[in-house]
Amino acid sequence: MEFLDKLVLPQSAEHLELLHYISILLQTIVIPYLILIFGGTILSLNYFRKSYSKRDSSYIQFAKDVLQIVSINNLSAVALGILPLFTLILVYSQIFNKTGTHYTSDLFLAFLFITVGLLFIYTFRITFSLDLIFKNVEENSLPEISKQDYNKIKSSSAKILSRYGYFGIVFLFAGIWILAGVLTAASNFEFWQPNSFISMLFSIKTIVYLLLFICFSFALTGSYILFYIFFWNKENYQLEESYKEQLTKFNSRLIYYSSLFIPILILFYIYLIPKIYLSGNVFTFSFFVLVLVLAALSLNHYILNKFKINYNPLVFFFLLLAVFSFVVQKEILIKNATESNALILSAEYNKILAELKGSGTEVAINAAEIYQVKCAACHQFDKKLVGPAHLDVLPKYDGKINQLVAFIRNPVKVDPAYPPMPNPGLKPNEAEAVAQFLLDEYQKLKK
Repeated sequence: MEFLDKLVLPQSAEHLELLHYISILLQTIVIPYLILIFGGTILSLNYFRKSYSKRDSSYIQFAKDVLQIVSINNLSAVALGILPLFTLILVYSQIFNKTGTHYTSDLFLAFLFITVGLLFIYTFRITFSLDLIFKNVEENSLPEISKQDYNKIKSSSAKILSRYGYFGIVFLFAGIWILAGVLTAASNFEFWQPNSFISMLFSIKTIVYLLLFICFSFALTGSYILFYIFFWNKENYQLEESYKEQLTKFNSRLIYYSSLFIPILILFYIYLIPKIYLSGNVFTFSFFVLVLVLAALSLNHYILNKFKINYNPLVFFFLLLAVFSFVVQKEILIKNATESNALILSAEYNKILAELKGSGTEVAINAAEIYQVKCAACHQFDKKLVGPAHLDVLPKYDGKINQLVAFIRNPVKVDPAYPPMPNPGLKPNEAEAVAQFLLDEYQKLKK
């Protein structure tokens, strides 16, 4: 997007590393919030529907309580949802600068859908009071002439109220789906580029991520509701024992059945990750997710079968930590996938910095001489020495001099058959001259 492109600044390697940490911080705010809002709104709508189908006013009270618990207050939508998500767009516009991808635009579209969804959901939350007023008014206490008008207003208010909730969940789901597609495509950046917006949304990787999000939504929401009612704010919820048992059983079953699929989906998700992006940190945080979810499942078993509600805070915090671990794992994958683009951006930053310092004014650079001194001991064009032959690796850099410059200045291990290339310590203009020399020689030999 043009206005976001204008906000992009040159970034050093250190700044780009910092942006990934900022991204983790933002996602640990916005992802759990969206998880709770999504799961809580669906549960609230379910209870709201039951209140009319079963003509039981206790259901609408519980629907109201669930939505108020997960939505916290009216300002939380801005503080925990809208602002962190918009800041994440700015961060990713820096990380994916010059990649030619549409991730920033797609992320902005997700932002718009989520914002509209939150607007509907919080309107749904506020207008609950109106419906409760109708529920508490005794129809028999009204004059005969007013009963017909009362029933019409009551019926129309219920329809309007439910529409706010359903519109909210549809827009929120659409935004979350787009967000899942962007994060999935970004973490497979160089290995997989979707041909279109639709192919990104319906790819197997995106669908698995979306299913993980939905499972986490119901598991974390169920555990949070029990934690809030029985521990955090228990003085405001003086409930009958039968109602407590019913509430505990329903949410414990919700936690159990939704958490059951998370380990399977995590393992399948790791299987789909390109091997080149897998690292020790990716496996470590994936392991944390698995262990935390399995621990939450074990403790939830006691709650479900033996009514040991005192284990619920641990279940909630284990699931919350599992969400945090999954966020970190995802960002590590994005960092691994964008490594070469980060090298290009940092090389451009160093070049600009060198020019500002006046170090870019050297007259003649003998690229062939630099090559002989710095590179020839390990490389030849047509032979393998310490490193691979240039003719084997240069084809992937044909027409991509910036990527070659970035690699020369900040080499990374690519082929396990060869030792890692040491940093030659070239200045930006020297690295560019050597890269041009290599590509020119490659073109001559190719003919």
